[in-house]
Amino acid sequence: MTALEDQPLGGLKLPRHRRSRDGQASVTLRLDGENWQLRLLSYLDGTLWAEGLPPSEAQLYATGEGLGHLDLALAELEPSALGWPVGPFHDWDLTAYRTLAERPEIGGLQHEMREQMAACIDFVRAREHELSIQLIHNDANDYNLFLDSPTSEHPSGLIDFGDACHAFTVIELAVAAVYLTDRSPDRLEALKQLTLGYHSIRPLSRVELECLPRLILLRILLSRMNYLKAAAAGQDAPYIAISQVQILRQWRLFTTLGPELIAEELIALCHPVSMLALLNERREWLAKRGVLDVLGDDRYTALSPSRTFGVPMAGVEGQIATGETFIAQRDLVLRNNVRVTRVDQRDDRLLIGLQDHHLGRLSLILRSADPSAPLPRAELSMEGFSLSLAAGQAITLTCLWGEGDIGGLRMCTSLDAEEWQAVAAVYLDPDLALGRGNVYGGRNGIATLLHARRQLLSPTLSHAYQHPLKIVRGDMAYLIAEDGRRYLDMVNNVCHVGHANPRVVAAGSRQMAELNTNTRYLHDTIVTYSERLLATLPGHLEVVFLVNSGSEANDLAMRLARNYTGRHDLAVLEHAYHGHLSSLIDISPYKHDGPGGQGTPEHVVKLPFPDTYRGRHRGEGADELYLAEALETLSQAREQPAAFYVESFAGVGGQWIWPGTYLEGVTRHLQARGTLYIADEVQVGFGRAGSSFWAFDQYDVTPDIVTLGKPIGNGHPIAAVVTTRAVAEAFRTGMEYFNTFSGNPVSCAIALAVLDEIESRDLQHHARTLGDSLKGRLEALAERFPRVGQVRGRGLFLGVEIIEGPSLAPDTTTAKRICHYLRLNGVLLSTDGPDDNVLKIKPPMVIQSKDIEAFLTLLEASFSLYCH
Repeated sequence: MTALEDQPLGGLKLPRHRRSRDGQASVTLRLDGENWQLRLLSYLDGTLWAEGLPPSEAQLYATGEGLGHLDLALAELEPSALGWPVGPFHDWDLTAYRTLAERPEIGGLQHEMREQMAACIDFVRAREHELSIQLIHNDANDYNLFLDSPTSEHPSGLIDFGDACHAFTVIELAVAAVYLTDRSPDRLEALKQLTLGYHSIRPLSRVELECLPRLILLRILLSRMNYLKAAAAGQDAPYIAISQVQILRQWRLFTTLGPELIAEELIALCHPVSMLALLNERREWLAKRGVLDVLGDDRYTALSPSRTFGVPMAGVEGQIATGETFIAQRDLVLRNNVRVTRVDQRDDRLLIGLQDHHLGRLSLILRSADPSAPLPRAELSMEGFSLSLAAGQAITLTCLWGEGDIGGLRMCTSLDAEEWQAVAAVYLDPDLALGRGNVYGGRNGIATLLHARRQLLSPTLSHAYQHPLKIVRGDMAYLIAEDGRRYLDMVNNVCHVGHANPRVVAAGSRQMAELNTNTRYLHDTIVTYSERLLATLPGHLEVVFLVNSGSEANDLAMRLARNYTGRHDLAVLEHAYHGHLSSLIDISPYKHDGPGGQGTPEHVVKLPFPDTYRGRHRGEGADELYLAEALETLSQAREQPAAFYVESFAGVGGQWIWPGTYLEGVTRHLQARGTLYIADEVQVGFGRAGSSFWAFDQYDVTPDIVTLGKPIGNGHPIAAVVTTRAVAEAFRTGMEYFNTFSGNPVSCAIALAVLDEIESRDLQHHARTLGDSLKGRLEALAERFPRVGQVRGRGLFLGVEIIEGPSLAPDTTTAKRICHYLRLNGVLLSTDGPDDNVLKIKPPMVIQSKDIEAFLTLLEASFSLYCH
């Protein structure tokens, strides 16, 4: 392929020919009476795609771009440019697809494979005259593509033109799709990114996109047949055998979804049309005719499409288990009960899908098989599909029920996340088509909301995940997105006693209906709450200031400390975060040492962060070395600090409990010199530590001031500062401290309900027992996976460090990929730490053991993908 050696190819390198002395790319060598063509190629360094991390969306897109550049270059060449004959057809030449059914290996394929082959052959044959033909590489698999490193986002090289052929151009992409998308946590999204990248360089026609999933299936079957051929001949063909597991996995995905659905989504992706126009057209049609019984009744039951978490079913003991198999506990009949009566006698077919929203509601999805045809009027009721089960009998749920024989309809159940995404992207939601609006999503879709946020809100406002979620409801340990999907929340330490906790909601609603005013009027709730709060704290802390946020609490604590001591300077730890006010950015190295920050101000003394795992000092005795450094730093300070701010457990620092005697040593040194110790419990208070109600109780020192926030109101804006009588009295300078909203009756009623929930559910003990078990299980996983580093924390405040291996270098990319994998599978997790490589685990305190089991199952699966 000397003609390609100097082409850019979007950064994709090819081996270069080493020429003979007379400048030839190949020489003829005669051995044992035969002539052999000898070529010498340069060595491409790097990591095989198959040995890198599972590909990210960016990596797949970039690879699609590279293949697009390659095919544009190859299109300019004649087949003879290869330097060897092209044809007759070889075993890997998919251009010979029409003769696949004639090969003897066809008998080794399952019946459904043979049927699918025939359908795909017929489909492509009818359109082959519209497909472009050129020279293609034909083998862009995961053992021919290279990366610069295991974590690289861009392909660096491609080898092996041995299977190159003159074929349909789109076969290039079909071959790549079979092998490059398999290890992705969302294979459908992987195919979309690979296709989009390719399309951005070498545009794909609608016909090519229609044929692409059929050609993918034919390539899968071709690989299977070549494997069977080698096995029958007794040949050892590891290069074929190694791919058979992924081949069969890909077969399941592409046949479960069906090539029609995949093709429609790819076409919509590459050749977008206005869904709004389509909806308006169908609304207009429906307004004239009307549709009856659109399955809005909560009494009806469907099998769950979720493979992650079970959903209770009426009349069934137990739940649908994780996975796709359901075991009947007793004799019963499950009915999805869909009956369709065609009112308009038309020839066009109508497809139906049912989505279980986990909330007792079904969405009916209507779509004409002919996109240009209006929807026929259909009368729907809940009868038709049923399944009888005997006790102990297992069934495996399927994606599509029926063959369209009932009024041309099929019913859709048991979809993986990636499968449902495809269905939802192609089939119209009837709520939208009927003009009712999305019951869960409100008036704006994600794209509309993102645009509005950019136009209306601060440009510094970020969102979680590359593809953000629109969350519309909460349910204790779960968040529910606009499409009705439930996500287990493993990272929200604000809704301490659960999202939409009924007791908290009722308390706030009741008080709001009675009275909400300020503290200049007397009311019982502020006094009652303050008494309850002080009862949980050490006796020397006697005075409560109520405010509206953790940032307000830390700012007020600063005023109290400076007023009491008459000093100005403050001491903090590296990587600390204490709030977003200007005064607090000064004492938050996480902010002022980060992007957009201006460094540590002169009045702030920054003490070393005692990282005994990856820091300067490690292992036994490291805490004492860090303590010595801290005391040396303090000895160089321009004055004794007014206060020493400490997060009782480090949050953005990476989920740390302060090691050894480090905190006690620094605090005693400072308190002995008149500095006040401020314990920042904004993240970790109210029993999360498990072994104590307040995290500062883990250490043998007592604070002078405690600041509280986040969990105190379960998401309602309330916070507090608690201090000694002496500090509070010194603040009485003649200047009134009044805060309009702080301590109002509604906020206090909500905070009281939070305390009631913690006590009545014994959530501190719950955090200890569940947290101890979870930490032990995480430590066991860390023993098995070399990229999983230290597990640390206490109670339901845990961190897992993701590293590159024995060097302990932080692996931020892998940590992000783990979170993305979990999000795709229904769990929300996030990262923290100075290098953003620590998985932070801080779920609502009401999380149950079954939720933890589901989380661990998925976390282990993600470790298996990314952490070897």
